[in-house]
Amino acid sequence: MKNILITGGAGYIGTQLCKLYKNTKDNVIVIDNRFLPERVKKLKEWGIKYIQGDILDEQLMKDVLKKTDFCYHLAGITDVPYVKNEANDELNKKIIEVGTKGSEIVINNLPKHAKILFPSTHVIFEGLKETTFNITENNTEPCPVLSYSVSKYDTEQYLHYYSGNTNYIICRLGSNYGYGGDSMRMNLMVHIFAKMSAQNKQIKLFSGGKQWKSLVDVRDVAKGFKFLMENENYNREIFNLSNENMTVKDVAMLCKEIKPNTDIIITEDEVPNEGYTISSLKLLDTGFKFKFDIESSLREMINCWDFDFKDIVEREYGYFWEKEHGHQ
Repeated sequence: MKNILITGGAGYIGTQLCKLYKNTKDNVIVIDNRFLPERVKKLKEWGIKYIQGDILDEQLMKDVLKKTDFCYHLAGITDVPYVKNEANDELNKKIIEVGTKGSEIVINNLPKHAKILFPSTHVIFEGLKETTFNITENNTEPCPVLSYSVSKYDTEQYLHYYSGNTNYIICRLGSNYGYGGDSMRMNLMVHIFAKMSAQNKQIKLFSGGKQWKSLVDVRDVAKGFKFLMENENYNREIFNLSNENMTVKDVAMLCKEIKPNTDIIITEDEVPNEGYTISSLKLLDTGFKFKFDIESSLREMINCWDFDFKDIVEREYGYFWEKEHGHQ
């Protein structure tokens, strides 16, 4: 039996990871600073203990971590600016405090035998001046710009240089997508496009949608985390975790293929860069296999959210007309 701690376990990825550990023989604890009633209820049903707390509370983390075997460190601020003009000093300070200092508190209080998995991000390459394809774990120097990616890369560096002999896995994630119920993050590009398509609203392509993206279903992310954590062959390593590479326009056109009346327009809005892609060949060489793809996930989301009000009204009106007046 393992003692497993999931920081930020009530979030989008954390919820999917918890599903993989439901009703396990292991002792699983989730710590999250948010109290989300339905998710807490679900964790209890899955046999997972929930603690409302903050990773910046060092005494709490000491107490919670002292018997931990596996730590999935997912906690962090996810509602972050995507371009410089969205940022402000107060938000930047909070992102760095939670992402960098909070991570150091978690790492410093791990037992010597414990293994930690840290989700970094492909966004640490956001400073690239030109489109770069198939970035591996070691062929391109990270160049973070905004506070979110800076905090992620700071934690990567801390694990590598200052954590002693701590066993760690760093996963550089592509942009997540996938239906996740009430745990979903709706500020992600794929989710925004699916919602716009389902609700018959315009999808806007900034600069023609030419920006490249690396994408991965959140369920594959959780599966990949568990695979790498539980495999004793992988320690103190970095893995890219992304399944598909495509442009923003490609995603919009998939929405239109699923729902043909989707309206797509091109705007001249600025994008921070023309994108880049990461390669997951190292992960695939371990035998790991991706299970989900963006087309089926988009189809699931659009079908879930498509509510054609006109058809509903006509169907209901027809029912009541026939009931009261008979066919005419």
